Amino acid sequence: MDWMKLAVGITATIVEKGSNGITYIAEAKEDTALASDPVWRVRRVKVVTTSGGVERTTVAWAGGTCAFRHSAANMASLTYADY
Repeated sequence: MDWMKLAVGITATIVEKGSNGITYIAEAKEDTALASDPVWRVRRVKVVTTSGGVERTTVAWAGGTCAFRHSAANMASLTYADY
């Protein structure tokens, strides 16, 4: 995946550290976007194993897509594909 193309035009970011090794990251193209606006793409970064000081993580997009169509108000309630 071309991460540089995914980052172009991002002007707002919300990072929410959850419990159990889960972090949610929301990004929007509008710096005036409210967290409740459906203009965010949201991903979940989840620690799946820790061994010898090294963490293995999975990254999943809300709704299975990096489209800017989600609210960032309650990122934990969105649906993510488990690996």
